[in-house]
Amino acid sequence: MSTTAGGPTVASSEFAVCAMSERPALWTLVWHPETERWEARGAAVALDRPFALAAHPSGSLYAAGLTPEGALHRLTRGPGDGAADWVVRQSLALPGVELPCRVRFDAASRRLLIPGYGNGALGVVDLDRDGGFAAAARVAAFTGGGPDPERQDGPHAHDALALAAGIGVTDLGADVLRILDPTTLAERAPLELPAGTGPRHVADLGGGRVALSGELGSTLVLASVTERRVLDVLPATAHGSGGSNAPSTVVHDPVRGLVHVANRGADTILTARIDGDRLVRVSEVPGGGSRPEHLVLTGRHLLAVHSADGAVVALRLRDGVPTAEVAAETRVPGAIWIEPLPPRR
Repeated sequence: MSTTAGGPTVASSEFAVCAMSERPALWTLVWHPETERWEARGAAVALDRPFALAAHPSGSLYAAGLTPEGALHRLTRGPGDGAADWVVRQSLALPGVELPCRVRFDAASRRLLIPGYGNGALGVVDLDRDGGFAAAARVAAFTGGGPDPERQDGPHAHDALALAAGIGVTDLGADVLRILDPTTLAERAPLELPAGTGPRHVADLGGGRVALSGELGSTLVLASVTERRVLDVLPATAHGSGGSNAPSTVVHDPVRGLVHVANRGADTILTARIDGDRLVRVSEVPGGGSRPEHLVLTGRHLLAVHSADGAVVALRLRDGVPTAEVAAETRVPGAIWIEPLPPRR
């Protein structure tokens, strides 16, 4: 935060946005919250189908390529002065991790967690102190399936994160949150979810609890990892969408005890309050575009990227709850992910 003659102001911040099927495939966006204004610039860097991003405190940016053989890239700022000058410093093959669809930075263990949607495997890549790849990926493979013959014919990992109980891996294909030993990657007792849930993304709520988006069941799930049980299930939308609504990102506001879920199909953002072991519906507002894929909370705004029309919008918040007011919008064709970047050194 900075101070001007008129009082304190909120500093501008940078975000990286990737576009899976378009060129440029990587963009840098500068968000000016005081004036509610975007600056956007595409980066002249070649990436194959980047589907998810993660940032390292040192300034490295990681991109997971949604490719059959699996690919992971490490980028750093280039020598130019432009806001979007990126250079690929390292690329790492992920044999055994098909269609990597998420990359998470585990700061405590200094590593990356990369789930593969294609075969349900998890890749783990250790990092050096500067954020470089320190070794080849270790891979954990799984089995299982669910009642949907098309989407649950086998394991389909979609998210992974470090939890107090171990490494959590959402398996859309098997309707479980897998729990792995953080050292050996051996599977512990999983958290089983209702059949047909199709868990996509997960948010750590603390205290041994998580919130998950159910892509196939169009639900928001509150669960206890400690007790390995589901606490509550809430419909992700109240708007009929012909059975085609597919929730994607779920983000947690720990200050207000809220979770927000992006609804592809209904094209809305659901907000629910965590009330003990229950989820209480608070609001559902338009997301500001078509097919909201990823959300980021920042100050007085909720940022959302939309894959169908490329809209990157900032929704105003009131007491932490999104309103239907789009404060600012820019366009990134094929946008799929938005990642906060650390301040420049």
